[in-house]
Amino acid sequence: MIDLADYERNVALELEFKNRRKGFCCVLACYVLFVTRGILEMKLQNVMFDRKRLYESHSVQLREINRYRMSNSTFSTCKFTPVHTVFKSVSPYTCAPVHSDNSMGVRIH
Repeated sequence: MIDLADYERNVALELEFKNRRKGFCCVLACYVLFVTRGILEMKLQNVMFDRKRLYESHSVQLREINRYRMSNSTFSTCKFTPVHTVFKSVSPYTCAPVHSDNSMGVRIH
């Protein structure tokens, strides 16, 4: 025959074992969460690094494209008349002495 005290002791031991197992499962779940969090943080750092590197390479490409466009633009290969040739063609009229008969007007100094 099974003694009542032995039965209660067995039930108490089973409950304690179940509680320990639940506690172990909780601890194990916490470890899994921490490991998963660490892995996700490492992946996030890699993604941020890749994003920064991609941004830098894209900005370098844009600078090269802009430099190429500026070198091939109409402003860099100036087809306009240089200023000194315009000055030479206008200077005889602006630097001419005033005629004595005042036909061109009075010059103010």
